[in-house]
Amino acid sequence: ILPRVASGKPMLSFVTKLLNKLIGERDVSAQEVCHILLGLPLQEDSRVVRSVDCRPLEKQSRALRLSEDELFETSNSYQKYLERGSSKQEFATLTYHQFLALWNFSKNSPEDYQNNAKARVLNYYPRYKGDPRSKEYADFCRVKLMLNHPHRSEDELLTFDGRQFESYETAYKHCQNLH
Repeated sequence: ILPRVASGKPMLSFVTKLLNKLIGERDVSAQEVCHILLGLPLQEDSRVVRSVDCRPLEKQSRALRLSEDELFETSNSYQKYLERGSSKQEFATLTYHQFLALWNFSKNSPEDYQNNAKARVLNYYPRYKGDPRSKEYADFCRVKLMLNHPHRSEDELLTFDGRQFESYETAYKHCQNLH
C-alpha cells in the first residue's frame, strides 16, 4: 500500500487504499458462495460446546427470551441447577458439572429435565488463577466446589462432610484432602 500512496493527500490516500485492500478485495470460493446462498452451515461440529458462567449468581447476566413480541426473563443454567427440585432420585447427588455436561434442561420445568444429552464440552469463564497467593484464589476455590459438589444454594458450598467452613479456601483444602 505504501508505495501507491498519493503525495498530495497522503493520509486520505492511505486510509482509502487500506480499506479497499481489506474490504474490497475479498476472495470468495465457489463452495463458500453455494453454502451462503443455500443457507448451509460452513462447518459442523461433532461435539456441542456449552459456555459456563462461573461468576457468583448475583454477578451473572440475566437470561432473556423473546416470544411473540414479548420479552421475559428466564432462568440461566446455574439457576436451573439450584432449582432442580427433588422429583428425581438422580437430582440428590447431581453435581453442576454433570448437570451441564449430560442433562437436557431446556424445558422450564425440572420434571421435564432428561439425562439423555450427548456429552458436551464445557467452556468455563472467567478463568481464575489457582495460585494460593493470587487475589482470585477464593473464586478459584468457589468454582471448584460449585462444579464438583452437589448443592442447592451457594451457601451449601461451605457446608459438606458434616462440617461448616469459614471460607472457600478452607473448604477446598478439606475437599482436596478428602478426595
